[in-house]
Amino acid sequence: MNEDLLNEFEASLQKLMKGDISVRRLTALQAYSFLFDDDLNDIFDECTTKLSSSRVTTSRSFYIEKLLGVGDAQRIRNKRENLANDVLQSFELAQDDSARLLALCSEMRDLNNSTTELDDKTKNRIAKRITAIEAQVRSGLGILDVVLSGVAEVGEAAGKFGNDVKPLVDRMREVAQLARSGSNDPDALPAPDEIKKLPKPQNEEES
Repeated sequence: MNEDLLNEFEASLQKLMKGDISVRRLTALQAYSFLFDDDLNDIFDECTTKLSSSRVTTSRSFYIEKLLGVGDAQRIRNKRENLANDVLQSFELAQDDSARLLALCSEMRDLNNSTTELDDKTKNRIAKRITAIEAQVRSGLGILDVVLSGVAEVGEAAGKFGNDVKPLVDRMREVAQLARSGSNDPDALPAPDEIKKLPKPQNEEES
């Protein structure tokens, strides 16, 4: 859809290049401003403002060419974003599921803080994973790898501290289940009963 609108935007600029820059055409051009990222939108606004006041043909051509460049830049960014979405598995949740997942993250944070058996280093790592998962949920389109990292972190803690972190494991299982339910690749995350306790690191076993 954005590609079609960018093509329309470009066609409008070509018409401006060939004809008079009327108030009507400039007003219509402003309708395309929503297509652009904030920094590109600043350039868009600057150029359309200059176009409305310019009386010299060469100046008008410069600002129209600059606007065409803004369109090209946005098109490249869109392609990069689409590529990232294709490479990284994502998930998108309904409002109720998002609320439930965020509530689970809040519960995990409380458990993480209150579990005395966990050392500070482990608590800090788990806290960072929880915060990262929350950010993905709030973004609307989350990256599954972020949830998978949280699963692995809690699994490692379970391997070190056993049943002391079972409440954390249980909630992370539900987080994983919710993320899988909204995923474009339901096999990308382990099922809730597949979160296993990871073995202790080799250097800790020898110490």
